[in-house]
Amino acid sequence: MLTLWRSNRGLVTAEFAIVIPSFVVLLLVLGGSFQLGMERLSNLQLAQTEAVKIGLGGESEFMQERLEGVICVSVPGSLEVLDGYACAVDYRFSRLDFRDDAGLEFFGN
Repeated sequence: MLTLWRSNRGLVTAEFAIVIPSFVVLLLVLGGSFQLGMERLSNLQLAQTEAVKIGLGGESEFMQERLEGVICVSVPGSLEVLDGYACAVDYRFSRLDFRDDAGLEFFGN
């Protein structure tokens, strides 16, 4: 009877060849997700900044929408999911009023 000799030689190399590419793909996916998240945060901050700037009387090149006493700005991202949108008070149509030390009140004109 013939017995076959089995060896574990090359087993570690085969496991390494499977695990390392999977790990590299996982790192690339996580890095891409982080980059997309940072772009989204950047667009949101830019939209907030532009909305406040317009509310104080400045100009902006981004799409604007005026509501009752509020200005909303939309900043496009590389993907639609990454668009930034923010609103701020339109200070040009508000006035500050101090009454009997009651505090600060905003009134629309």
